[in-house]
Amino acid sequence: MDSARSNLGGLESFRTHKVLKNGSALVLRLDTDDGPIVCKMAHANNALLEREAARIQLLRARYPLHAERIPALLGQGVIGGGLHRDKTYYLQEFVEGRSLADYLQSDDTAPDEARRTISTVVASLLDMLAEQTLDASQDGRSGTWMQQYIGEAFNRLLSLEHIGYLGSVDELVINGRACRSLRRCLDEIFASKAFQRLNEGASTISVLGHWNFHSENILLPANGSIGGFKAIDPDVRIEVSDPLFGLARLFYSYAHDTSDDGRYIVETDALLPNALSFSHFDIAYTWPKYVTANYRPLRTGLAGGGTYDPAALDPRLGDAIVAARLDLSFLLCLLRGVALNHDTEFTVLDASLRTFRNRSVLLYLTAVDFANTVAERFRASA
Repeated sequence: MDSARSNLGGLESFRTHKVLKNGSALVLRLDTDDGPIVCKMAHANNALLEREAARIQLLRARYPLHAERIPALLGQGVIGGGLHRDKTYYLQEFVEGRSLADYLQSDDTAPDEARRTISTVVASLLDMLAEQTLDASQDGRSGTWMQQYIGEAFNRLLSLEHIGYLGSVDELVINGRACRSLRRCLDEIFASKAFQRLNEGASTISVLGHWNFHSENILLPANGSIGGFKAIDPDVRIEVSDPLFGLARLFYSYAHDTSDDGRYIVETDALLPNALSFSHFDIAYTWPKYVTANYRPLRTGLAGGGTYDPAALDPRLGDAIVAARLDLSFLLCLLRGVALNHDTEFTVLDASLRTFRNRSVLLYLTAVDFANTVAERFRASA
């Protein structure tokens, strides 16, 4: 693989290009004489993209099932000229198809078909994640590890503007559901027998993973063969976690996509200067009905009226220990999402302080609702 410091590693002759994504990195489709390839270029953080390329290589080299799902790297290096001079890039196989997010948001996708597709993806991801047990430490303290990292993620929120205040409220009423605070839920979860069982037996904490199987990173092939999906963009900000964190990112897709697309409205009196109640929040989801139906298998109770039942997608998720690990991984995913999407500005709607959009508030309320669900599930399984 070409890793020389050059102008696109000798690919100066690509005929045409198309911008696929322009966010934290610039992603291009390049049409070459040998067919299309993907070029991902850093905007600022070169080290992050270098680590991403290294992670892709390591996952493909160590895990056979990951090698089948993760498109191969074709080259990497540093841009030699132009306004992107000195920016890191890597080249990767191009996958002809569309993301799972696009598929679920299409009016051509029927809910029953969406469920079958999601179930197929979940089953394959579980097979992949089983490979990561090769890198699990045998210290037998998986629960302790999860408690530490969830606790750190929660404490990080307390210093964030607006979110810190919401964290101080003992009870929130969200879409009519009385929810205890995150702190109270976490105290109950960590004290439960269901949680303590995670410290029994071998550890499930892994030191190598993709960690990022949300719907925009699952690419469905154009030929309709769902079983041949590919996974892109590993999260290199995470070095260690439970392998099920990667699957939790898939369940995080509805919250993630709703937040990114602004498909929600929060209604509350909390922003009013004469507010009498700061604890009542109502969230309306503004997706078309067919999108809400297609995401249903991945939704929690708050997120559009869905029921959270991972075992309905794959029976392996019905095992009590596996279910607890996924619950905690999903909760950690939501807490991280609040901080990563922290926004101090409110987009006020209809010229009213009662209705607004704010991504971190949305995700925090989603996390509070789900924490209450997890506490109830742990209580019931004790």
